Amino acid sequence: MKTYTSVIFWMRALACLSIVLIHAITTTFIQNDNIGKGTLIRVIQLLLMFSTPLFVFISEFLLAKNYHTSIKKGFFKDKLLFLGIPYVCINIGISYFYFKPKTFTEFLGFLESTMFHGAAVTYFIVIILQFYILHFLFSKYLVN
Repeated sequence: MKTYTSVIFWMRALACLSIVLIHAITTTFIQNDNIGKGTLIRVIQLLLMFSTPLFVFISEFLLAKNYHTSIKKGFFKDKLLFLGIPYVCINIGISYFYFKPKTFTEFLGFLESTMFHGAAVTYFIVIILQFYILHFLFSKYLVN
């Protein structure tokens, strides 16, 4: 089992670096129109898109390895505290500082878009939470 943990560690490191590069490339293209639309850079950006599904795979792999068909008591409470609260706080910040709403109603619209419609980079947290729920619901059946 030690080998798998080591491999997962390196997969996580590769996925982190890939996500940083994706966002760096995207930000560069957004901020600087004079760069042009470099095809090679766009191809590299697309090739790096494996990183978000890789994070989902790593999360499910570690969940299945550590919990098999049952999860510990308070698992979802812990995940909501460690993932849910930052998710809400980051989306509030994105909705206010990035979109710069003029009214509170407009702010709520931006907050709805970022939290429930994937208008922010935090969407992967919801995807991982969905996989936790799916693991909880179906792991007993899939093992058989």
